[in-house]
Amino acid sequence: MPLTKSQSAQALEYVLKNVFNLDDEDILRESLKHHGVTSIYDLIFMKKEDVDRLTYAEEIDGVKQRVPIPWGKGQIINVFLDYLFYKEETGDSIDGKWTEIEKDDFNQFRTNTSYLRAGSWPKTVYLSSNL
Repeated sequence: MPLTKSQSAQALEYVLKNVFNLDDEDILRESLKHHGVTSIYDLIFMKKEDVDRLTYAEEIDGVKQRVPIPWGKGQIINVFLDYLFYKEETGDSIDGKWTEIEKDDFNQFRTNTSYLRAGSWPKTVYLSSNL
């Protein structure tokens, strides 16, 4: 069932805070907000190219400039999108239950050696069932 605008914003906040473990001042939060990502739907419809173009404000030589986010900051989004695909393919779809995603489950997925070797979920047929 589709979420309301408010519910979708709350779902994004849950994922950023509880799954990604970002504090309120994190540059990824600032970058997402600057680029108009205000709902869980905005986040999950991002493409790798969108993530690669994320920027944040940084003061350089006394001048505020937009600079690319560090590569590792953006990767958590790409891994999260792979995680959602994995959950769908293994019959455990999120189906709008964004606030039920457990950080430990996401961390187990992203540190699984099968996933790390493949580099991305679509490059694999199935991860081991002991994920």
